Amino acid sequence: MKLVHPLHLIGLLFAGVSFGISLGAGLATAETGAVLSSTAYLPLTISGGLIMFLLQQAFHKQKPIA
Repeated sequence: MKLVHPLHLIGLLFAGVSFGISLGAGLATAETGAVLSSTAYLPLTISGGLIMFLLQQAFHKQKPIA
């Protein structure tokens, strides 16, 4: 298994966090009409990071069309 570059991992983490927070804020506002506390975003942030990581793994294995 190839190691992931640390900067790439940090970028994925930030992408996952922003994705999770924006998704959580949108869902919470649509459901309740009120903004939730930051602890409510934690599961969505983790799942957002996981989704970004899985997408990166899926697309990384494809060979470029040349």
